[in-house]
Amino acid sequence: MVPMMAFIIMDYDNKKEFNFAIAISLLVSFLYFLSEIVPYNNYYYQTSDAMNHFLSGITILTVSIPITYIFSKYSIFLYYRNEELNKLANTDPLTQILNRRVLFEHGLEEYLLAKKYNHEFTLIILDIDHFKNINDLYGHPAGDLLLIKLTNLILNNTRKEDTFARYGGEEFALLLRKTNSSEGNLIADKLLSLISNKDFIINEDILNITVSIGVAQYNDSYSSFEDIIIAADKALYHSKENGRNQVTVI
Repeated sequence: MVPMMAFIIMDYDNKKEFNFAIAISLLVSFLYFLSEIVPYNNYYYQTSDAMNHFLSGITILTVSIPITYIFSKYSIFLYYRNEELNKLANTDPLTQILNRRVLFEHGLEEYLLAKKYNHEFTLIILDIDHFKNINDLYGHPAGDLLLIKLTNLILNNTRKEDTFARYGGEEFALLLRKTNSSEGNLIADKLLSLISNKDFIINEDILNITVSIGVAQYNDSYSSFEDIIIAADKALYHSKENGRNQVTVI
């Protein structure tokens, strides 16, 4: 019954106790099978065959149940740990949205679907104007908080089927599935207006910001999703060069 007691009282999140419980269970298993193999005639009590079978069954249960529970619990632990690691690998640590790597994965999938089924999609890249000045004036923690608040604003105005990701630094990307050029342009204009008219409360300060936006629409001339990224980056560059706080479409 020792393994059963170990199973009840021990904390299996503790590595030492986990290993100790397994060791006890394995030791009892070894002793049980050893008693079956090695002859021993000096019994204190003589029991019937039925009782021997009963005791053997109890012994097997007291060994197998804890071992089964331990490994099932450990398997569940590994599952959730893998889920946590996947989230860390796919998520931007500051804003808690998807990261650049996932953007490229989803973009490749959408590109292949568009090429195969003649779908349309739009890629938007936006960049906060003069973000360095915000960090210099208010400090980097304020800049981080602004990124988080901007992320939440865009998330609340984005469809669930689209991919919103942090592209890098103060740049964000929005992959709009099954969206034609006119629809994509409307969404970009909406985001531009929404952000420029928003009062961002950062600590005790109210910040008003603008963004520059580049928009690229999928068509057959692009040979890869990376080409669409390059096109959207070029459009974003034009927005910045032409005065910022505007949308450029390619």
